[in-house]
Amino acid sequence: MNKGNFFDRFWIPYIEYEVLTGFSGKQVEQEILDLEINESEVVANIGINWGRSLQIIFEKYPTVKKVYGIDSSKIMLRLTEIVFSEKNLNEENLTRNLSRQTLSFLESLQKEAKKNAQKVTLIYSSAEEIYKKKIKIDKIAATMGFQWLEEPQTKGFVSMNRCLPLDGRVTFSTASANFETSNPEESFINNPYYLLFFKIFDEKFNRTFPMRNKLEKTGNKIYNINEIIRVVKLSGFQLEGYKEYKFEIEERLIDKVCIAGIKFSYDCNTDNPRIKKIIEEVLKEIKSKHDYSIHTSRYEICPIFRIKKIKEV
Repeated sequence: MNKGNFFDRFWIPYIEYEVLTGFSGKQVEQEILDLEINESEVVANIGINWGRSLQIIFEKYPTVKKVYGIDSSKIMLRLTEIVFSEKNLNEENLTRNLSRQTLSFLESLQKEAKKNAQKVTLIYSSAEEIYKKKIKIDKIAATMGFQWLEEPQTKGFVSMNRCLPLDGRVTFSTASANFETSNPEESFINNPYYLLFFKIFDEKFNRTFPMRNKLEKTGNKIYNINEIIRVVKLSGFQLEGYKEYKFEIEERLIDKVCIAGIKFSYDCNTDNPRIKKIIEEVLKEIKSKHDYSIHTSRYEICPIFRIKKIKEV
């Protein structure tokens, strides 16, 4: 996963989006439940974000004794280290630019996570390089997402294969925006309300800030189930299960979701008075044209996969 630097640069929008919506936490929880961890097993979590996925493992499987937290983002590792410690979040340089709401989220997480500090070993590594660490793992929750793996993705899965015993399991997911789901018309990102918000915002933003560049786009390739099966088979695994876990994005949240999404595509501060004015104008215009709630596309859809190692590679 050589795109770790993306998270080093854009981790704040990601954590703020999670604090607002809780989308990632719901998806990760389902991936971890699907892993079906036993008490004696050593587990790895690849893509630990700010430590929440590690803590979910301990919440769902309190008897687990050892978990490796693996990430290619130095900031995510450092943030997780802080969360699993007694350190004062308010005194850390890394957290000084976070909103009060986000700090409260991390403080609440830390209150529980620090109890499990002795069970966690943090490792700086990409998915493609973890086999070089010579660690042996029974199961892997690869919550970093298929779309973040280097191409060909077989590199990451072969690396995981070499850390697992035969019959070892891996659960992973991918962003619904990067995958051909069974019912894409149900996805909230295809709701006319959501689409029109960004269409109008883009027009107004470009008129107001003609010299401002958009942020780089990431993970634009669209994958499908056949590609996933091909990759895991070439890597010595077989697909054991696939589900499209979904939950509704309620109308009360959609405006905030749209606004939070701006930070992923535009180099701007949504608290800037000029940006706030654009947002107010856009929301007023789309509300006069669309009712979000009348469309069927109101769901976050999370493709989740479970695979089993069937041979050495």
